[in-house]
Amino acid sequence: MPRLLAIAPLVASLVVVARVESHRGARPICAVFQLVRDTSFTRVVGALSGDSVLAYRWPEEANVMERALHKDSGKTFARGFRVWSAEGPGAAAINRAHNRVLIVPWRTGDDCRRYAWTERAYPIRPAESTFVAALLRPRQQWIAGSPTMDLDLDSFVYSPGLARQADTSYGGRPAPAYVSASVLAEAYRLLPARGTWGCTPRRALKPLRAWVGNHPDSSAAELVSSWIRSLVEWIPAADRDRSDSCRTLERPN
Repeated sequence: MPRLLAIAPLVASLVVVARVESHRGARPICAVFQLVRDTSFTRVVGALSGDSVLAYRWPEEANVMERALHKDSGKTFARGFRVWSAEGPGAAAINRAHNRVLIVPWRTGDDCRRYAWTERAYPIRPAESTFVAALLRPRQQWIAGSPTMDLDLDSFVYSPGLARQADTSYGGRPAPAYVSASVLAEAYRLLPARGTWGCTPRRALKPLRAWVGNHPDSSAAELVSSWIRSLVEWIPAADRDRSDSCRTLERPN
């Protein structure tokens, strides 16, 4: 399973997972569509706290070489995360739990299914302010009685260091300055929700454009502008894939 699918979407991208067929008739692969906000996600800003709890053991079919390279062979740990701010479903429960969550990493295969996280590196950098948007587990599935979030292909993870690392890894050029995790969290709220984007993509861009017009000097203005440009490119695909039940909702700008 390609490393890219396990790592790249975790670096500041929002995704909708879909199975797509190759033009050459190859087996389905897991495709990534960026910049659509999932309203079921809990959103937190904070940093790793240094503690960890066993999350799960790898299944027997996990790669033998991956076991040999991993310092805790056959095990994946949830890492403690100190929460400075929380929004969305379960935010009150996180506050009651002394503003701490456990974050469990997963990787996603070509078939869009979850598999054990077998990378040596954890997908969140230590000692760095980080924004995470991911599903909070139901209370009965929490680990060790702590609020627990699952980090996979659907999730959004951002920190300046992660973005800088991705930029230099893939582009081989000096990395520019990046906005803080808290500023990114504010910009995230502007992204269109799945239902809104699916039915009315043109209308969904208006809040983003209005925000840039009202905050031209914000450190996030260029970031939000780049999101707008990317979303505009996806409007034809949204028009093509839109269900019949949505068609009456779209109006010309």
